[in-house]
Amino acid sequence: MTGAVTGVDLDWALLGKERGQRDDYQVLCSSSARLRPAALERIIQHFSPGSPAGERPGELDALPWITFTAATSGDTPYVGVAIREWPAQPSTAVDATNRVVVPTRFFCLPLDDFRQRLGSFAALYETVRDVTVSDLEQVYRTQGERPLHLPVPDWPDRRAGTPARPALRYLRGAIAAAGLALDGPITLHAVPELAGQPARIAFLDLVAALLPAGAEGVLAAGTWVDVTTSHRVRVAFGQQLGGSGRQVDPLAPPRFDLVDPSGPPALSGGSGASGGSGASGGSGAAGSADGLGTSAGWGPRYAALLTYLLDGDQPADVAWVPAPGDREPDGRRLRVLLGWLASDTVPRSFSRPWEIFRALAEAAARDLDGRVAAGEAGVESIRRHLDALPGLADPAGILVPRLIPHARPADLARVARHWTPALARPVADLAVQLCVAGGREYGHLAPHLQGAPAAMSAAMVSGLLTPWPGDTSPPADAITLATDIIREHGGPAGQGEVWAPVRDRLALDPVGTLQVLVQYFDTRGTPGLLELVEWLAAAGRPPSEAVLRPFRVLLAGQGQEAVGYPDLAAVGAQAGIGERALQTLARLAAWQGWAAALVPALEDWLRAEADQAPFSTARRRSWTPILDDLSPNRRAEERQRLGELIGEPRPRRGLLRRSPGAAAGDPAGDPAGDPAGDPDAGPPRPAAGTRVVLGAGWVTPAPAPPPGSGDGRGIWELARLYTSATGDDGLVLFGDGGGRIAVCGRTWCCHTGYQRFLESGASLADLCLQAQAAAGTRPSRLPLVTADQHRIAQDVDAFGFGPVAVVAAALLDGPVSVVGAPATLSAGQRLAFVEAVLALLPVGLLAGMTVATATGDPSPFRLAFTTRAGTSGRRPRLIVHWGDLPEATQPTTGYGRDYFRRLLAARALFRDTAGLVHAMSIWRDALDFDQADDLFEVLTDANPAFLSPLTAGRSLEKARGRRQTVLAGRFGRESDEADALATLLSDGTMADLQDAVTFADRLAVFERLDPALARLIRTAGKDAARVARVHQGALLLVYHSGGGDAIQAALRELPEAAVGLIVQLTRAGVFASLGAPDNGWLSWLTPVTGPSPALQVFQTALAGPDNVVPDLRVLVPFGDDALLAALQIVRYRERPRSSGRLARLLTLLQAVRPDLVAAFLRTGAAGIAAGSGTPGLAGTGHAAAGLTGSIG
Repeated sequence: MTGAVTGVDLDWALLGKERGQRDDYQVLCSSSARLRPAALERIIQHFSPGSPAGERPGELDALPWITFTAATSGDTPYVGVAIREWPAQPSTAVDATNRVVVPTRFFCLPLDDFRQRLGSFAALYETVRDVTVSDLEQVYRTQGERPLHLPVPDWPDRRAGTPARPALRYLRGAIAAAGLALDGPITLHAVPELAGQPARIAFLDLVAALLPAGAEGVLAAGTWVDVTTSHRVRVAFGQQLGGSGRQVDPLAPPRFDLVDPSGPPALSGGSGASGGSGASGGSGAAGSADGLGTSAGWGPRYAALLTYLLDGDQPADVAWVPAPGDREPDGRRLRVLLGWLASDTVPRSFSRPWEIFRALAEAAARDLDGRVAAGEAGVESIRRHLDALPGLADPAGILVPRLIPHARPADLARVARHWTPALARPVADLAVQLCVAGGREYGHLAPHLQGAPAAMSAAMVSGLLTPWPGDTSPPADAITLATDIIREHGGPAGQGEVWAPVRDRLALDPVGTLQVLVQYFDTRGTPGLLELVEWLAAAGRPPSEAVLRPFRVLLAGQGQEAVGYPDLAAVGAQAGIGERALQTLARLAAWQGWAAALVPALEDWLRAEADQAPFSTARRRSWTPILDDLSPNRRAEERQRLGELIGEPRPRRGLLRRSPGAAAGDPAGDPAGDPAGDPDAGPPRPAAGTRVVLGAGWVTPAPAPPPGSGDGRGIWELARLYTSATGDDGLVLFGDGGGRIAVCGRTWCCHTGYQRFLESGASLADLCLQAQAAAGTRPSRLPLVTADQHRIAQDVDAFGFGPVAVVAAALLDGPVSVVGAPATLSAGQRLAFVEAVLALLPVGLLAGMTVATATGDPSPFRLAFTTRAGTSGRRPRLIVHWGDLPEATQPTTGYGRDYFRRLLAARALFRDTAGLVHAMSIWRDALDFDQADDLFEVLTDANPAFLSPLTAGRSLEKARGRRQTVLAGRFGRESDEADALATLLSDGTMADLQDAVTFADRLAVFERLDPALARLIRTAGKDAARVARVHQGALLLVYHSGGGDAIQAALRELPEAAVGLIVQLTRAGVFASLGAPDNGWLSWLTPVTGPSPALQVFQTALAGPDNVVPDLRVLVPFGDDALLAALQIVRYRERPRSSGRLARLLTLLQAVRPDLVAAFLRTGAAGIAAGSGTPGLAGTGHAAAGLTGSIG
């Protein structure tokens, strides 16, 4: 701050050790006025920058290390400075281990005092710099625990708009640092130009000045931190670690790529950039109360906004190129920008970064709005402002309303990029202006609505359906545009929560409902009309149910129902639209070929109308062509009778029916050509076995003519592609990218809504088989049942968790062919395998999945059963050999390798197979196999299956630090390393499990892993669940890394551990190495005194005589996973030829584990049928009874 020298009171503390002290660092003396000594010590330790290796004069990490802290005590935020420095006499300042004691001087004061008296980190440091350790000891001896009162030198406030040089030179780097700090801690490169402490502090002040003043209470910064240790300093200089971490070079800051404005811009490598923010998500990411988002990606937005405001009207991505060193920023703009930030003293938190971004964006928007109002800027300035920034540049809805009188279609795309709920009313007015005043149809606006948020589309529809002042109904073109937006951007396709208000509003207004249906039919015909009707009917509101019923009868009734006179009376009674809606129903009946379902009721309605008053000439003329179309092939007397009712002067001759294709592009006379609709999203997933009904559309792949437009045309094109490659007995399953999912045979294709299918929870196999059974009649509604996820999980385990997981993982890297499946493997069994594979992937990948159950040409399909083992085509294919059970090589590279390992880890430590299947079914967002971003997310804890169900323990941070220490080559006690591994395995996330693997690899390199894992295998404790996770994790590491003598001894000592390892090996599909003669796992696990009873069961299963059945009763205490492992080993043994042992084992299990037996039968395991029909071995009945008694 500027002005005369003043004084300030500071709380203080000295952290260190007494000479010869054994204990850890502690407060040796301190004040005790506003903060107690314990609180001061907590602040110092919380923001510790790490332990220095020495004084290191002249080096980048030379002492002192200066850390500026931000902490709150009670309701008072404090700003402090901790100075960690080399002692004046290092030869005598040593502890009990003869290590030099590095003291830390600490000073702090309330945030309000800091702002009023100091105003910068530099002023704070200059105030306390000369107060030495000896001074503090002297103060304590003479004044006790009183605070220090120190003079404050004249120093410029960092927010005054004139930052101290040379920091101004690094303005671009400071902008990058301030922005990226919103998303997490960052490390600043210690460039030689910033070697001195004053220069570094000046740079940190500049970073702080580019954040709102309200963030001063949470911003911790430092002149050096040891980045190899865990620290809590938000912005600090530190050493470089290659490509790891989030680092910023002040002289060569990264460039923020804004080419994808739909989401927070990602940080790409620029000159000197060695890390990235990894931003992702849409511009209106959900999660916060105001819908502005929750997590990473706000830093690049904020940096881009700062840059734009500093450089004026240049696009942010152009202006962001680092400026030459001699270029000075516009001083006025800098002062204005720093003034906005200085005035924003509302307390901010880095856990809510969107609030920091929003505050600055609002300030900029209000400033621009004021300049437009004053005539200093125009509408084009607003457009440039919105175009230049990556999103959410108008969070309060200040700028968009000024575009309405000058609306252009491209403004819709601008609003979509910057969408927030505050723009709901302005975007509705914008849509009305474009449609009504501008005379534009949907076709003109559609390109600008791609990617628009559902809430924006819903807001536009609400505005379009609102009558203008003085009118009773909206203009026809507004209704048309509204229905098109409903059809293409929301409503029937899902997003029920966003679209429910629009639907409910229509459902309460029969006139509005009919206006939408009539206008839709007039302009679009039947494609999608049933979807729209079902969506409106799902609201369940009586005012609209009566007028919707005749539409539903004609669209979905298949001629089995008839429209009644009360239905038509309800429609006709709606003022202003009733009769036109009746004429629409007559045209619809003619187009659908269900005139017989309408004519009797229509005749009654026409008679009732004629009884009241004769039809006028104009009214009669409107009905005549409609009645001609309704009855071209019916009795002439019927047509004459209808004509007489409307007052026609003479009998009419039947005219040729007009082809609906001329108006709407539909296949003439083929109701199956129209895609059927999906009802609106229903309640949460029904219980397994619940009956559900899905809308079904049908197309004939070839040579029938294609549907005219909409979903039907796209499905037809894809069906032609895929069915041309499949056999007569094969089925094809595919998604079109998120709108529809289809099942096809050679001559038919059935499709239904993708989202509705997912929300129904229906079985994928049931969809395929039911569509195949209904292909002859092609109903518009397909009855299905909700999938039993436990049954699917049992199928996964019966096929073999490892092989199924291998195929699922391999699909992430490319296509997969299954070869060698016998002809006896039915379509149902093939579909069960497909469903098992897809159950181990997020269900959202189904959106673009392509599957064939039998094909001679696998090239169009991601997963195909085929007779061709070749890998021809543009992409190599993984070959899965079906030798009674699927066999494939585990992926060794790419996404597949990581995904397979994570599946095994999640199965071992997080949840059982049924839990994995359920978790995968939660992620319903459409995902793309060919999008790297989607595949990357599938590997992270964005995938619910990889989200740990555990609560992190307090020791987890310590374990992570121990791992980091070991990776740096510094080892500790064996027990500490084992404890750290145990914590990472039992209490951590999927990322911690991955860290445990790298931790174990490093220990193995230095031959320290075996004793650690042996200790974990022998772990015991009161928390049984945690102990079990430790055991499972240790065995998982043994599977990954192998084992030495210490591990072998522990496994031989504990039969339950040996069984657990066999379970993990068989779950991973490792069979060949179980019984290898020289180094097989079973022989390695067998003590010199002979195998345990449990190991004997597995040895008998793998290598016993054909006439000896393993005694599964021995495995009962080890759980169902052990039983499953034994069965899989027997099945593996019987691949070359069946001895009937598997069948006999399943016969024994039938009474006590029927679900497990049924799963094996569904997989088509070889030899089951033959074995089950043969007499049992001697003693089989006794064994069965004993097994029942043991398991049941």
